[in-house]
Amino acid sequence: MVAEVRAGKSMRAVARSYHTDPGTVSRTKRRWDQHHNNASRPRKWRPKKLTAIQIIRIRTLQRHLHRYWRRKWRSKKRILLTGENAKERLQHAKYWIRRINDYLVICFSDECTVQNAPNNPDGWVFRRPDEKFRR
Repeated sequence: MVAEVRAGKSMRAVARSYHTDPGTVSRTKRRWDQHHNNASRPRKWRPKKLTAIQIIRIRTLQRHLHRYWRRKWRSKKRILLTGENAKERLQHAKYWIRRINDYLVICFSDECTVQNAPNNPDGWVFRRPDEKFRR
């Protein structure tokens, strides 16, 4: 556009050849004369806090996790197991394995109830289905 206007063609004729209006040709020529390029000037508003790499949408994350068969599981609470605790638990299991019938009566008595918390304060982990119970 700019070359045709500088060659002596009228702005209306250039606008007709590009199927646009003369105002667009005038603005394009003025932008070229002032800045020597046709790129838009930078805007004056506040810059974004996040870079383009950091900005992702929820659906993008879901799609990428699904690609690797990842899904969201509730994280499991595990008891801290020290060497001493492990030995005590092994002794307990060895003692009761011989008395399994007595243990079943004691273990499944109706003396108390345990209720899980309805909400999950621990959060979520993202794993493949075969890694569901991995630490």
